[in-house]
Amino acid sequence: MAGERIGAFLKGEGAFFGYSDGVKHLQRLDPTTLSLTPIPLGGVFIRGESDGKRLYILLTDGRLQVREARNGNLLKEVRVAAKPFPEMDEDTGGAIYPDMALWPERGLAYVSLPHLGLVAEVDVERGRVARYLRTGGSPTRLVLVRP
Repeated sequence: MAGERIGAFLKGEGAFFGYSDGVKHLQRLDPTTLSLTPIPLGGVFIRGESDGKRLYILLTDGRLQVREARNGNLLKEVRVAAKPFPEMDEDTGGAIYPDMALWPERGLAYVSLPHLGLVAEVDVERGRVARYLRTGGSPTRLVLVRP
């Protein structure tokens, strides 16, 4: 936790969760008391998203954690990549980090795996990868266009 800084927030239920690339903890911010509570991730943060009810945390070792958005408790963990993400530093020259797109109405999360040329379709309710979509490139940013 020493040396970890907050660079952005995920909105939860009655709380915000601070994070930054490469941290090993989320920081739960209670907006009423303005207190921070560290939440250990058991890995290194690379990407996060929130649908307001759940937090989706992608770790550098290829695990996707699904956490509840009130206290940050771990609900499920799904291995989306067998190989860890390579060490990388994203800059203004171009996107290289993985991304996520959520479809909570269908219980799905899409996770790009640029180092493998895949997008993982995760069935969040069942806690497993439903399928991998081959992209023919190194997918980084995702936008989900719903029918």
